[in-house]
Amino acid sequence: MEPQKTTLMKLRRPNLLRALLPVVVLTLTGPVHAQKPAPGETAPVDSSVRVGQLPSGITYYLKHNAKPARRADFHIYYKVGAIQEEESQNGLAHFLEHMAFNGSQHFPGNSMIDWLSTVGVRFGENLNAATGQEQTTYMITNVPLTRPGIVDSALLILHDWAGHIALDTADIDKERGVIIEEWRQGNNAQRRIFEKQAPVLYNNSLYARRNVIGNPEVLKTFKYQELRDFYRKWYRPDLQAFVIVGDFDVDSMERKLRRTMADLKPSAVRTPKATVTVADNERPLVSVTSDPELTATSVQVLFRERPLAERYDGMERIYHEYIRSLAGRMLNERFSELSRRENAPFLGAGGGYGSVVEPFDAFFVGGTAREGEALRTLEALYTEAYRMKRGGFTQSELDRAKTEIMRGTESYFENRNDRKNGEFAGAYMEHFEDGTPYLSPEQDLRITRRVLDAVTLEEVNAVAAEWVRDRNSAILISLPEKAGAALPTEAEVLAVAERVKNARIEAYEDSVQNGELMDVSCLEGAPVVKTEAGKYGSTVLTLKNGVRVVVKPTELKADEVQMNAFQKGGQSTVAEATDLYNLGMLPAYLGLSGVGDFSHTELDKLLTGKIAAVRPSIGSLSQGFSGSCSPKDIETLMQLTYLYYTAPRFERSDWNVLMNQYRSLLPGVVKNPNYILQDSLFRTVYGHNPRVFMQLSEQVLDTVSLERTEQLYRRFFSNADGMTFIFVGNISVDSLRPLAEKYLGSLPARKGKEPQWGDYLVLPVPGRVQNVYGTPLETPKATAIELYTGELPYTMARSINLEAIRYILEMRYTKSIREEKGGTYGVGVSLTYQKVPLPRFAFQIFFETDTTRVGELLPLVEQEIRALSEGGATEEELTKTKEFFLKQYRDGLIHNGTWMGYLTSWYLNDNDRHTDYEAAVRALTSETIRRTAAETFGQDNVCTVVQLPEAESE
Repeated sequence: MEPQKTTLMKLRRPNLLRALLPVVVLTLTGPVHAQKPAPGETAPVDSSVRVGQLPSGITYYLKHNAKPARRADFHIYYKVGAIQEEESQNGLAHFLEHMAFNGSQHFPGNSMIDWLSTVGVRFGENLNAATGQEQTTYMITNVPLTRPGIVDSALLILHDWAGHIALDTADIDKERGVIIEEWRQGNNAQRRIFEKQAPVLYNNSLYARRNVIGNPEVLKTFKYQELRDFYRKWYRPDLQAFVIVGDFDVDSMERKLRRTMADLKPSAVRTPKATVTVADNERPLVSVTSDPELTATSVQVLFRERPLAERYDGMERIYHEYIRSLAGRMLNERFSELSRRENAPFLGAGGGYGSVVEPFDAFFVGGTAREGEALRTLEALYTEAYRMKRGGFTQSELDRAKTEIMRGTESYFENRNDRKNGEFAGAYMEHFEDGTPYLSPEQDLRITRRVLDAVTLEEVNAVAAEWVRDRNSAILISLPEKAGAALPTEAEVLAVAERVKNARIEAYEDSVQNGELMDVSCLEGAPVVKTEAGKYGSTVLTLKNGVRVVVKPTELKADEVQMNAFQKGGQSTVAEATDLYNLGMLPAYLGLSGVGDFSHTELDKLLTGKIAAVRPSIGSLSQGFSGSCSPKDIETLMQLTYLYYTAPRFERSDWNVLMNQYRSLLPGVVKNPNYILQDSLFRTVYGHNPRVFMQLSEQVLDTVSLERTEQLYRRFFSNADGMTFIFVGNISVDSLRPLAEKYLGSLPARKGKEPQWGDYLVLPVPGRVQNVYGTPLETPKATAIELYTGELPYTMARSINLEAIRYILEMRYTKSIREEKGGTYGVGVSLTYQKVPLPRFAFQIFFETDTTRVGELLPLVEQEIRALSEGGATEEELTKTKEFFLKQYRDGLIHNGTWMGYLTSWYLNDNDRHTDYEAAVRALTSETIRRTAAETFGQDNVCTVVQLPEAESE
């Protein structure tokens, strides 16, 4: 239950502004002529959605969706948030959200959480809520519809949330501690900066004083009646909507909904929501602020706009949303191209248009600056904004943007029968909020094609030109605080804006990429020499060059094929620790570089209209590739894979850009408490072994080189013999076979020893180790981590017992440390358990708390472990665990990624995580859990790391 973060791009139309996704043009009906919407033209809505209103005034949206089968999502949406609070209620909208889980008319105490967990609905994952400045949502997701009583109970929960939350005095007091710890945990540099900048962002309006989470003073001392008054005043039927999506009969659900909510009455008093305005400003407002824990310099320029929802309705609104989406896409392409140049004026930048809060939308540009170069970045952002304003975009840019949007829309249409429940609910909530149309996939495809055909370059340029101006603009700059370093003054900031405004700026010239990704005439290929049945309904093709191709056709998602490739080896074969530093550069470097004959920028343009992506990787135990594509673009995926293997692009200019970015960020990063915590944890756990977790540091940057990184990459990708490629998705063996022979069969290979893991493995130090240290912290708090490690022979049964232990411990810590003690916002428990190359486990337990309470709470971690090791699980815990595991397992079977995981685990690690899983879950008992806990934690390998404020660690 976390308050929503207010951002500059709170887009309210994901269904249409999904246009930022890569996208293929199908013909749904006959030809569509370019036709602009007429004023007042109504937008269609999806007729399969049942929309109605209860006698109380509550609106409801009901939608049948068969995937996943026998599952449903239940939401309640309130047009109410922190902006409705009085000064004495600051933070109570979010506090009330918490209280909805702490007792209601039909679910006293924590019985709501307890009952839902018995049917596999997990608190925090399937049962949650979120509060924003203007709205509040509650959700019960992925509810199994396995018996009628479950639907009745879920509706009863919505009923209680709508009008019967208990707000018991004792429960309120107990929850104060939890929310104060949530405030403490989230009071990081980003929040502090945002609160300093809010008066400028919102021009000193009420929005600047409503940060959702509130402040500790109010949270500790508010009167009970304040919370109850807020509830009764604002949680009322005319401001509520139920949204229910799932595999149910809509008529039957509607009858049950009306019956369950029959006793809810219209509000006798409907206090109108105050109209909150944001005043105009004629000159740019400026905020320059700093924080000691900030890791990078950020620069943003915001231009407030009258909301589209006020200016246009129906089809006109959709039309103008697409114009703004096209402009944002083209601008971001320019920023991306510029950021990849050596000595670019920023480390990264972007921009776009979107809704911020009800009184205004905004166009913004923002970037990350090098240390001491905030004004240079500001000048570059303004320059690109004015380049757009004066010179506009080019026709070739617009053509690419339209192609990408259309491609994404068609992919969305192709997958129309594979959409999950969660993909629908947001659109209906937006419709309730401000009338945003919700479209069927067929309507979306038809409208997208019509709008894109009609939008002209002149229209886009005219709209973009209106955005950039002094009036209602704001400049927000945040920097890491540094002793002796002066911040840019307001006068200096405004001088930059004025200088750019009066400068002569050349229009953008677009370099268009044509041609083919690669010359395929030289490929020799290799035939399939063996075809055999594989695991889990797959087919295994062995090529003459030793490459193995595993294919599992599915109908789980129409427009998706996933690829994973691996070969044993990885970093475990690397002797020198300094070589690991170089390998650590690869992920970021590959994100900057292109492949073959094309730079990253050229590659992006060349692949316009295609959905295909490949990423090489060198992990701890293997090297290989991951990728995905549309079935239409499988050959492009194969070509990219071949090029990344045989023609990687190692350019000095790309390397220099990466090194410059790292060195620019390093001063702020190494002072961040999270960096220090991670560094301390791994140094303690692994006894300062230089091979483990090489964080960004001067030592690393001084050691790495382009030449050595390239040598290592080419070494790992030099012999494809023994490499396995797995393909899962909407593809047949017959269609893949010739492409595999052509491209994967052409990978260089030589016969030799079968690839294996190396000998350079690092294990945690044995026994009990403790590291309590201090570091400068702006928000005093203690962060505690305990890591339990050891050896454990691998079996499926033991794996499930370990996961049950993790799940049960998390439940117990929620009850004892969060709910009973009010000592933390949450305790995280994570587990890793591997079969190869050595069967080992690791439990990590993590929480944050008040510095005065760590000594009280930390012993509870081991106390619960000891209780589980000696007494096992309760029957209630067993029921909750089994139900959740079985539901999670069955839900996973409708995703390609799940099957990719099973196949990868089998063909890489000889580990079957699928067969007999359900039987193993049902075989869980209190005794098996107790015995597994005893043999695991009884090894007594415990590493404890506690980070405290500097003064309190002494």
